[in-house]
Amino acid sequence: CYAFLFFDCLGGHSNWKPPVQCRIYNYLKRIGCFFLHPRCGTRREAADFALCVHAGRLDEHLPKQIPFTILSGDKSFLELETQFKMTQRSARILNPHHIEGDMMCALLNSISDTTKGRKR
Repeated sequence: CYAFLFFDCLGGHSNWKPPVQCRIYNYLKRIGCFFLHPRCGTRREAADFALCVHAGRLDEHLPKQIPFTILSGDKSFLELETQFKMTQRSARILNPHHIEGDMMCALLNSISDTTKGRKR
């Protein structure tokens, strides 16, 4: 069993639109491994804080064998990765702004391939 978790918080007045003709998005959506965080408040850092709270809840309820992957260019999420290590949770923070499309596909596929063999 494996899971890939994608968080995207909407803060302020942003409107999220699903990507068009994106194989990774379509695949994650089809297998039920895509999560779009509900809209957050408009205050500074509200979306980041909401994501961390939600991730903490999931950490408490999901088996530790399920790794978390967060796509974000925000370096403050590196602390979340550190905190998860202290709870025995494998976590990765990937900056989509520094990774080319094909490389991102390969990375996401390798993450899912690595976790497919893990048992609950």
